[in-house]
Amino acid sequence: TLAQAVNLMREKGVEHLCVRDAQDRICGTIRKGDIVNLQHSTSAVLAAAIGDSATVAELRLIYSRLPLYVGALSESGARTAVITSAITGTSDAIRRKLEEFVIRELGAPPAPYAFVALGSEGRCEQTLLTDQDNAIIYQDVAADRQAAVGEYFAKYGARMCRLLHETGFNYCAGEIMASNPRWNKPLSEWRRYYTGWVREPDPQALLESAIFFDFRSVCGEASLVAELARHVRQLLTDNPAFLPHLAREGINYKTPLGLFGKIQTDAADGQSPTLNLKSPLRVIVNLVRLYAMKHSLGETNTIGRIHGLRQANVFSSSFYRDLLYSYDYLMGLQLRTQARALRQGKIVTNAIDLAGLSAIELNTLKNVLSQLGTFQSKTRYDFGVSE
Repeated sequence: TLAQAVNLMREKGVEHLCVRDAQDRICGTIRKGDIVNLQHSTSAVLAAAIGDSATVAELRLIYSRLPLYVGALSESGARTAVITSAITGTSDAIRRKLEEFVIRELGAPPAPYAFVALGSEGRCEQTLLTDQDNAIIYQDVAADRQAAVGEYFAKYGARMCRLLHETGFNYCAGEIMASNPRWNKPLSEWRRYYTGWVREPDPQALLESAIFFDFRSVCGEASLVAELARHVRQLLTDNPAFLPHLAREGINYKTPLGLFGKIQTDAADGQSPTLNLKSPLRVIVNLVRLYAMKHSLGETNTIGRIHGLRQANVFSSSFYRDLLYSYDYLMGLQLRTQARALRQGKIVTNAIDLAGLSAIELNTLKNVLSQLGTFQSKTRYDFGVSE
């Protein structure tokens, strides 16, 4: 263990140790500095450092350590839930610290509010390649205060998103952020948004609104988010025809498997074959969200939803195991690939180089991809979606 390595260095008065492989050959070294860096990147240390930070520059430095920690967790075989929890915990702590900075600059909020995470952030499933997906919900106020309250939260949203960007969280290309006036509204407006999406669904609106069905409170009054969630659950109960519309959008993905189970890629001749893992992951995320919405499950995390749906006997034990394994494998592969790219100084993407997989990894990936069709067929049947 690392602790034994530190004790041996101390005992022998050395700064590094040689590492031997199974054949007793020296295959590398580990330095005391490596261990110190790793210790500095553990979740508890990161959280403490965030709490003590006084500037955005300090937060950016802390956030830059996160890939080292994620890489260590990934290479040690940690489960996906452990890794994404570490990423989410660090990201949330940074947001709450930035909230302090913003309020110190703008003054106390004039009304209760919630800074809301959406999409993968809302599901606590961030990877090392993520951008901002957030919004602000604030309490409705009397007519004579609406302009002033709206102006405050417009400044709050703009400032918070800018500070997040300066810390290392990229802006959302689609501008689904609290800095966009459209996504910075009082609770009554948010109720109206969801009512429109559910009661009058159209293909384009469904594509735009899907991200908003995974939301949670990060800062402020969680009760506002809970109240909106109750409104959404009631809407879904009263409008059961909405879910088949949403299901149709989630089962159009064509599994990238050709004849004899070969994975199809977009690589040109001479290029290394790659597969974008975000697409097959989205199939599972969308499927699980659908069932969670149908059965009024309050959980937002995909793994938590899968467990909850099994406990409610919505999924059979075999379907539950297949779904959980498939999601866990794809997410784990994505996280390991991203952590490795960062260590090697490469651009981080959602694409995985198939040539870099072992035969076992490649066969497992093929099996997981082949299961997607089964998942989609079940969704099509359960939600009454025609071909």
